[in-house]
Parts: sequence; structure tokens; C-alpha cells
Amino acid sequence: MNKVNSAIIEGEKEYDISSDRKWAVLLIRTEDLQKIEEVCKKYEQPVLTQFKLYYDVHENSLKAKYQYDPMYSNTDDLHSSDIFMSWYEEVKQEIEGEK
Repeated sequence: MNKVNSAIIEGEKEYDISSDRKWAVLLIRTEDLQKIEEVCKKYEQPVLTQFKLYYDVHENSLKAKYQYDPMYSNTDDLHSSDIFMSWYEEVKQEIEGEK
């Protein structure tokens, strides 16, 4: 998230990447996840254990990958920061592979 402003074109407005904004985004996303869980339960469907959204700015497209099987809840040796960095590196490799 700290590098997002390095990708903007001259004249575009910079994104707010302050700590306050990051916490606000985290709170909003957490609430969204809780709502997704409520909808799944309401319609008696399995709750996703993982989903990843990929937005391509140039193509204005969104793709999603999701799973229902336990991913990390059954491991004691990974922390949330490890999982985030794994995702970050995955996205970074995918982006760099497109260049």
C-alpha cells in the first residue's frame, strides 16, 4: 500500500496512505467480510475461507479466486503477517510477469 502513489500519473490525486486511513480500510473490509458470512449463513451456503480480488486498472476488470477449504486456521506456525506477505508476493509476481 505504501507504493500505490508511485503508480499514479502526473496530475492525478495522491491516495491517502496514512495509518489512520489504513486502519479505516481494515475496519471497512472486516465489516464487509462479516456481511458476506451472514449472507452465506442466511442462504445455508458454505462460508468462504479465502477469496482474492484482482483489479486490473488498465483493463478495468475484476477477477476473483476463492476457496471453501480451511487455509490457515489449522496451522500454528503462520501469523497474519506471514499470510499477507505471501499474498503480496503472489500479486507482485503476477504484476511483474505482465510487464
